[in-house]
Amino acid sequence: MKIGLLGVLVGLAISFALPAFAQEKATVDPETRQQIEAVVMKYYETFNKHDAAAMVDLYSLDAIQVWDFAGSGTFSGRQAIEKNYAAEFAASPPEHVGKL
Repeated sequence: MKIGLLGVLVGLAISFALPAFAQEKATVDPETRQQIEAVVMKYYETFNKHDAAAMVDLYSLDAIQVWDFAGSGTFSGRQAIEKNYAAEFAASPPEHVGKL
């Protein structure tokens, strides 16, 4: 009885400890981080210029954009995405500010 209980306790201890040991301290490669920061900064700059044509250049040819506020909806393809940005900028030109 005591050996069985001990086995259960050891099993539980291992099952709780393994996930903690399995998690690596993930660090991003500095070059990858610079690439990500460059894309984010390009997005902010382009958005703040309210340039819909330049915004759509940041998207792939088969991109799908989903906006889930103010009933905006889903836009499929670069032409539809550009049209959405143009309408958004014309309605109320917002500004993006942020920090990565």
